[in-house]
Amino acid sequence: MFNAGYLKVFNEKGWLGKAEVIYAKYEVDYISQQKLPYERYGLNVQAGWTYEGLKPLYLNAYAGLFAGFEKINNGKDTDPLYNATIPEKVQGFTYGISGTAEAEVSIIPTKLSFIANYNQFYDLQSKFSKGNYGIFGGLRYYIN
Repeated sequence: MFNAGYLKVFNEKGWLGKAEVIYAKYEVDYISQQKLPYERYGLNVQAGWTYEGLKPLYLNAYAGLFAGFEKINNGKDTDPLYNATIPEKVQGFTYGISGTAEAEVSIIPTKLSFIANYNQFYDLQSKFSKGNYGIFGGLRYYIN
């Protein structure tokens, strides 16, 4: 999985908002123990709050929605084992809810932080991928 985005701190009360581009590629279970390739890309929008009582460590929590495009079995509508037609759409629009738990360590106060987070996605539309998660790490640079 991969994500990159924009975070906005709304005020001094700890409210946050973020928009991220998301990408995921993994396998999903199908009949007769088949594993089909699954790919999703889209947009994740979340609102959140930060706990600042442990400075320079910040604990952030977010909840929101995602929407995107999914492709199952590389867009082929027959399964690889039996060459049978897959009864559900193998590509199309999908959406769901998402949540994030994040730890942020300030390296340069108000400018640069290291982040580690756990993202959980619950797909409300897909017939193949109902829930998945990602563990991410990276840097956050504040431009304002």
